[in-house]
Amino acid sequence: MEKIVGFQHEYGHYLQSRAVGAGFLLMFGLPSIISAAGSGSHTGYTEQDAEARSRTFFDDLGVTWRLGSVDKNFRVNYSNCFSYIF
Repeated sequence: MEKIVGFQHEYGHYLQSRAVGAGFLLMFGLPSIISAAGSGSHTGYTEQDAEARSRTFFDDLGVTWRLGSVDKNFRVNYSNCFSYIF
């Protein structure tokens, strides 16, 4: 079960990278690493967005969602992304 949960979450990061291309590293990659290193938690906007994208993707395929309750309509406000980095 843990492997499924991990895959679904990480697939959400893949979907983020497909959505923003090369901007992924600045918009999601670095903030995610900084957030995980600082608090050890994955509750920041990068993680919520990854889970929302993953949930939408897997729901559309009819695959059971294995993570906690996530608003699948959550999306990052890209104009505020850089305030988390700098």
